[in-house]
Amino acid sequence: MIPKSLNLLCLLSLALSLGCSRDDEGRLPTEKVKVKLMYKDKPVEGATVTFMIMPTASQSPPPAYGITDTQGMANLTTYETGDGAVIGKHTVLIVKQEFTNQKDVASQDSAEYNPGMTPPPKTKHLLPQKYSLPTSGLTADIAKGKPLEFTFELKD
Repeated sequence: MIPKSLNLLCLLSLALSLGCSRDDEGRLPTEKVKVKLMYKDKPVEGATVTFMIMPTASQSPPPAYGITDTQGMANLTTYETGDGAVIGKHTVLIVKQEFTNQKDVASQDSAEYNPGMTPPPKTKHLLPQKYSLPTSGLTADIAKGKPLEFTFELKD
């Protein structure tokens, strides 16, 4: 006969190994999130919006992201299209950039010539760069059972 304490220990171990915060595929629970992005009183098209929870020693939740449409709207995705963001407090990053070639490859006669080296593209931020950093000051709290819509009005 198995002692009751061993049964209890096995049951507790099973419950802890299954965890209460992940589903059967090992995914953290998400809630649907819509984002509206405005800059200079106009909707922003083509911006990437990222919601991220800062990782801890025990967990590193995946970020949620979306790209705004012509109305400045985005549905966030974590695991599957439009599934939203992981429940918790998020830092929000917003980026819209344009990439152009910085300059042509130097000729073989030039002192700047470096075979096989392509110059990196030049990056131009089309929104204030501060919103692309974890110190943006933008946050969002995602709660269980509560689909949400956030509006971010960016300032210079």
